[in-house]
Amino acid sequence: MPPVCFGGGWPSFIVSLSFIAIMTVIVGDLAGLFGCVIGLDPGITAITFVALGTSMPDMFASKAAATAEPSADSCVGNVTGSNCVNVFLGLGLPWTIGAIYWSAVEKGGAIQQEWVLKYGHLPAVQDFLKESPGEAYFVVEAGGLGFSVIVFSIFSLICLLTLHLRRTVYGGELGGPNPVRNATAVFFTFLWIVYVLLSSFKIEGII
Repeated sequence: MPPVCFGGGWPSFIVSLSFIAIMTVIVGDLAGLFGCVIGLDPGITAITFVALGTSMPDMFASKAAATAEPSADSCVGNVTGSNCVNVFLGLGLPWTIGAIYWSAVEKGGAIQQEWVLKYGHLPAVQDFLKESPGEAYFVVEAGGLGFSVIVFSIFSLICLLTLHLRRTVYGGELGGPNPVRNATAVFFTFLWIVYVLLSSFKIEGII
């Protein structure tokens, strides 16, 4: 890592970001292969192994921010900001590239025919082909995403209310008396486990 005194800290920032990107790619690929080996649905692999692996840098950054500063602003801001980047940039950028690619595919070509074979059973695709025969567009099947987003949003509101309650009662979102601090950690871990279980059950068709 270049020292932070070089170039106003930009070389250090760029190199550290590059290492995080490399680690994220490796963790994502290994988690996908592991899920394939043990027979897990890709959706379940994504919300467990991939999510845990790619969130490790954020966790250590939040831990450092929580212990080094008098308030939890940087810690909570890093968590929320990181998740926003993961969702809006991590999904938005590849989806944009995919949309550009499929819009440029040769009309009626071999690739477009493969696309029809894969997605032609979807009602929206059938309507599109009637209006624009021989063309294609980027398709992402929702699966259990809608249910997962609803559960995640509810649990996020519960977490924010818990942090607000802690600030009101104990004067801060983090720390506090040992029993309360440990109970909060257990409660947040419990919410994550319930989220994973509910989303997994939905993906597997149990609920």
